[in-house]
Amino acid sequence: MKSTTAVDRCEGFTHGDLVLRSVDGDEFHVHSAVLSVASPVFKDMFTACSRPIRAAHYDGRDIRDASYHAWIHLSETFSPLRIASSLGFQDEVNLAISVSQNQYQLNTIDCLLEVAERTPDSIPWIKLLAIPLIRNEIISDVLLNFYEAPMRLAGSSFTRALCESCSESHHYGAHNSPPEWQARWARGVTEELKKKPANEWERYFGTEYLLEAVSRYDMPIRTPRGDCTCVEKVKFYEYEFLGWSSHVLRSLQSRLECLKKLEALS
Repeated sequence: MKSTTAVDRCEGFTHGDLVLRSVDGDEFHVHSAVLSVASPVFKDMFTACSRPIRAAHYDGRDIRDASYHAWIHLSETFSPLRIASSLGFQDEVNLAISVSQNQYQLNTIDCLLEVAERTPDSIPWIKLLAIPLIRNEIISDVLLNFYEAPMRLAGSSFTRALCESCSESHHYGAHNSPPEWQARWARGVTEELKKKPANEWERYFGTEYLLEAVSRYDMPIRTPRGDCTCVEKVKFYEYEFLGWSSHVLRSLQSRLECLKKLEALS
């Protein structure tokens, strides 16, 4: 009688990766992975679901470059700030902010450009917060600095528009404060320009706004004597005033050109 084969006994195990033959000549098709788990006899001969593990090959230069870039990343003060902020570590956030403030002068264009290059994620915040702050700082620096051009009146052709009292006080720029009308006008213009877009600035450099600013009740009185008549003289010398105020506007616009580098960040 013909002996029953492994195929006859176990249909469905005909495609194993191993064939075992018994002492009486019967062949069994088995899966070595199953056999190693099911039989204590074969468990040391086969390893279930195992494949040869290839050791990773690293070039020494790759390790050196990776270590260098990791060191650069972790030594950058904004990286600890970003990590601490994302994890909610407030003490570490405060420490990282303090270190960053000591390392960068964040109210200068060059430092902000460096920050944007090192930390591209900061660009939206630079545009949202830093640009308006620097813009306002430049506006104040130009319009409220009465001892430097273009606001300094001494030596300019517009000095003849001063009344007799102010002319005596401001001769050669010796006085410590600007004429009453200039102080009121400069303060009013500064407040308005900080709130308005640049395409609406021109009206604040005309005589109409000058009279409006001088007559405002909430402006501080700076003239030590109450007999200043500069405004009346400015009306008479309107052409000279417009020439001077236009020069102030052009100087301000020139100073603000530096912001275009920050506005162009992407």
